[in-house]
Amino acid sequence: MTRRILNITVLWLFLLLAAFLASCGENLYEASNIPQMRQYVYMVPDGYSGTIQETNLHPIVGASAERGQSVRFEALYSINNEMMYNNDAALAYKSILWKIDGEYFNLNAFRYTFKRSGIIEGMLQTVDEFDDTLFTNFTIRVNTPEEFTLVFPYDGYNQAEPSKPVDFPLRWTLNGIDEWEYASCGVYISTDKDSVWSNQVGEIDCGTTANLWGPLVGDSAMLYQKGIDLRKESITFYWGVKYTIYVDGAMHSRKYSKINHFSTKFLDDNLSTLSIPIKYLNYYNTENPNSFKTVAHIVSATGDTLKTYTGSSYNQEILYNFRPQKGVKVYFEEQSKKDYVADSIVVDLLPGTATQTDTVYFRDTQPPQIAPTRETFLLNFNPTFHIYDDGSGINPSKISLQIDNKAVQPQLDGNELYVDPSYCYTQCFINIYAEDYAGNKLPSIDWLITKNESGFYHLRRAL
Repeated sequence: MTRRILNITVLWLFLLLAAFLASCGENLYEASNIPQMRQYVYMVPDGYSGTIQETNLHPIVGASAERGQSVRFEALYSINNEMMYNNDAALAYKSILWKIDGEYFNLNAFRYTFKRSGIIEGMLQTVDEFDDTLFTNFTIRVNTPEEFTLVFPYDGYNQAEPSKPVDFPLRWTLNGIDEWEYASCGVYISTDKDSVWSNQVGEIDCGTTANLWGPLVGDSAMLYQKGIDLRKESITFYWGVKYTIYVDGAMHSRKYSKINHFSTKFLDDNLSTLSIPIKYLNYYNTENPNSFKTVAHIVSATGDTLKTYTGSSYNQEILYNFRPQKGVKVYFEEQSKKDYVADSIVVDLLPGTATQTDTVYFRDTQPPQIAPTRETFLLNFNPTFHIYDDGSGINPSKISLQIDNKAVQPQLDGNELYVDPSYCYTQCFINIYAEDYAGNKLPSIDWLITKNESGFYHLRRAL
């Protein structure tokens, strides 16, 4: 009897378990019919006007940006792994909330500007139609703008030891390297400015210091046998740094510094060299590049004339040796194209050094001039104006002509501008606009042509 009761009890337990499993299976089946929504976070450039599916972008987990950069965040969704790229997604959720660096947004897509550097935390929260909440967390590395400066030798340094076996320091500063970045600096040096970036002498961590092994030039006696006398000759070196930023072991960016120059000093301390580069700005007459008459008066601090230099090219250099002295003044003048002027300079010539000044620029600061070739003429004579510029020259593309406020094609032959008188009957007003290559504008003058009783035309300035 007891065995039979046990058998009945086991049977009921089995039936209850089967009923429970059947019930669970029914619930699982119903849950599988509920649409499964997923969300994705995208960050695209602010200026991009296309759609996400037109790009090769992937949803972000970790991304990078620059401080001050503007981007567009956008939320995309899928239902049962089928992406929704249109407004259908807005019908599939009840609410959306973004949080980026403490700021909140409730839009599907919006513009955002990164205001600070560092690791920015972000979150997207969406509540779907079934009141399920989706969370996506992401981080963005916002980079600090880099600032690179060559410190030593500064541009124009002229005290480098040429032949002593001493190290020569190279110093720079690089600011803006973030904790996730690594910077490598390649050092480039050459005696030819145009080939600096082809001559790398080493590469180190940008945060360390660099030194050139001495001597910079070599043994002075050996160089003298080759025709190089370090007692009165200086060697100029040009140098720069190419710095590469790495993120997670991959190259992120590569930039170049400006190129500085430094020179070795003379072994003879009783000698000093002065070098002055000269350039004429806005001169484009390649057919006559030597049409200048440059004069430079080099005067000591006491007023004595040390040298008078003359040259004729639009790009030239003054190069003289002097005894060391301070307060040397250099005055410049242009005796051919007199619209060009340059400021005077003062320079100290230190013992045993080659001093190269900044480039001296001659600038054309004077406007062109205009005058009629004659003031009275017959109808069959074209009124002619002579346009003159004693500097960079008249720019033909900047000449325009108006007769009674109507644009007329100018007829230009060299510096002569012809006006067709058929546009005038009894009288007309003429306006001529012109510039030289330096951008100096012709003074605004209104000209008046009138016809007198004798049939002659008279040209004069309008009052």
